[in-house]
Amino acid sequence: MLNLPIIGGMATMPSREENLKEVLPEILNQVDFLYIYLDKYEYIPTFLHEFPKIKIIENLNLGCTGKFKGLHLYDNDCIYFGFDDDIIYPNNYVDHLVKCLADKNYKAVVGVHGSIIKKPFNSFVKDKLVFHFADFLAEANYTDTLGCGTIAFHSAFYRPNISSWAEKNMDDLNVMQECVKQKIKRVCVPRPKNFLKKFNGPGPQEDSIWFQVLINDDKQTKFVQKLIRDYPSYFF
Repeated sequence: MLNLPIIGGMATMPSREENLKEVLPEILNQVDFLYIYLDKYEYIPTFLHEFPKIKIIENLNLGCTGKFKGLHLYDNDCIYFGFDDDIIYPNNYVDHLVKCLADKNYKAVVGVHGSIIKKPFNSFVKDKLVFHFADFLAEANYTDTLGCGTIAFHSAFYRPNISSWAEKNMDDLNVMQECVKQKIKRVCVPRPKNFLKKFNGPGPQEDSIWFQVLINDDKQTKFVQKLIRDYPSYFF
């Protein structure tokens, strides 16, 4: 396997500060550096200064896309991981995904949470087959989208061009679009049940992106429909 630095990126917001405190230690045990983008923050949480591996990126109005900003601040090649602040990662998470990348000769984007677009496609919420990150998956599956809080890639092979993204809170779809255009495969990795676990907070988080998508997925649906029209041979 390649001996490259493991660099992580995460976007977090004030309503998830307690989540962040819980999930950080296991992530930091597995990375060389973690860039944390402080979305919607007007201050820097003091506890972040306790961790020398953390690189803080203050609010730049990037939304959750800020999790990829670290890739543009780190000058050298690396294996880049996208993390979420509401997922509990196991202690072998990085090793497992790096192995899966190596199995593809580092020429793919790999992840744990993925989905396949169904046709006819009329709803982003309803018309897809989901490989949920907490579910068992016996073997690797090629997929259309990957959840950007569960992905890894070689920075020399794929580098998200976030400055070109018109929508800053649609990372999964922006990555899918770039990969379709560049003919980059996305792979949902095999894993045991509950390899990743959802952080159980006090209740539904109404300021989360997914909560808002469940209410209205028109924007996401139209995005995918246009991609299908533009690349009909890809979606079959």
